[in-house]
Amino acid sequence: MKTKITIGLLFFMSLFHLSAQNSSKPYEDGFLKRFGIGIKAGTYGPGIDLHTSLFSRLKARIGFNYVSYDYKDPIDFTAHTPDKEYSVDGYFSDSKLKFPNFNVLLDFYPVKAGIFCFTAGAYIGDNKISAKGVADEAFIWGNHEIIPIQSEFDTSLKMGDTFKPYFGIGLGRTISKSRVSFRFDMGVIYHKNYTIYYDGEYGMESIDGLKVLEEDFDLPFSSDFLKLWPTLSLSISYRIK
Repeated sequence: MKTKITIGLLFFMSLFHLSAQNSSKPYEDGFLKRFGIGIKAGTYGPGIDLHTSLFSRLKARIGFNYVSYDYKDPIDFTAHTPDKEYSVDGYFSDSKLKFPNFNVLLDFYPVKAGIFCFTAGAYIGDNKISAKGVADEAFIWGNHEIIPIQSEFDTSLKMGDTFKPYFGIGLGRTISKSRVSFRFDMGVIYHKNYTIYYDGEYGMESIDGLKVLEEDFDLPFSSDFLKLWPTLSLSISYRIK
């Protein structure tokens, strides 16, 4: 296992070394004079990017990521009744995760011919986890009363706003002199809010998801840390022009 990891690290180091060699050779790279396309995989799912050059040290990327996951097995939960005299057992089933996101990113290279860059931009899309809930009677969740209809209720968790700022660093050229280039990105996406939607007495209602986590779960850290979503991605790009 250690041998495979070592070989993998050496392989990626060699790719970045080749990128550095190619990028050290200056060439005309002005406003909208270079274009590329890339595919990537990471914690926000697989995706595709279009790249262009703005200035010698500033590049732009526009892309799309999508990840989805279905989980059929039940997830048990326990909540208390409105009068808090006893607990109510229930479960979530048919859980579905969907993260469709467009992204607009700017890469700034402090060294013109280097492979290290700072990246800033935003991811745009609604990240949701939905599930069907089952409970025999009304219960309190995040200081709100949830009243199941025939023992069932629908619920979903929206992670972050539609517009989510991103800040990070990158290793590799967005657009290199060679036709093919590799890059590694690491950063954080700011999820300002976590909102839980559920079937309530007056139709679909919402709860502050972070407050629910603070009240119902014994987190070993502040729930504010959940606003910063860490991301990693590895991409391969092809220079079209």
